[in-house]
Amino acid sequence: MTNQLVLQNIAFTVSSGDVEKFFTSLVPVKHVELVTNSVTSRSYGVAVVSFESVTDAGLAVKELEGTDLADKPVHMDYATPELLASVRS
Repeated sequence: MTNQLVLQNIAFTVSSGDVEKFFTSLVPVKHVELVTNSVTSRSYGVAVVSFESVTDAGLAVKELEGTDLADKPVHMDYATPELLASVRS
């Protein structure tokens, strides 16, 4: 397991601050990276979130998986090298 999660199905209008606020009432967030198109800077509806610990990431999944962020249910996966490569390409 890792201290990073990949969030999918987030609204294109969600900012990194919105993602951080989504988690901070439960666990501290170390970093949020919104995955965007390198030419248009438009969001792909995916974010990579880093937490202080694996425990914090696990608690976030347990408590927030499937809950709404900007009126869309968020899907979370633990980040793996393969998943990170696929969402960033």
